[in-house]
Amino acid sequence: MTASTYQYVDLPDAQVVTTRALLTARENIADTVAARAMMCIHGGAGFGKTLAVNTCLRELEETAGEEVCRVTFRARPTARAVRYERDCKSFGVTPDQGRCIDDQ
Repeated sequence: MTASTYQYVDLPDAQVVTTRALLTARENIADTVAARAMMCIHGGAGFGKTLAVNTCLRELEETAGEEVCRVTFRARPTARAVRYERDCKSFGVTPDQGRCIDDQ
């Protein structure tokens, strides 16, 4: 994802402002990626969750050379849907190529 496709960054002279919340998100995301773990960022609508995550992941891709695989879940995903995204789609496996490890 290029910077120009982020929410408002393609507006003339628009810049992301580094807030305390963004710094906290950056630290937590970096720690989570380093641990090869999963995390959840939650909060009310319009608080900047998507912008913070996309900004931090872009930085990790550019500075740390991390490969980022973005997945989108429908509202209230089941545990099975989360496993499918994590185990199958992230590794390029589709249902017709075999079963996921967790589904066996």
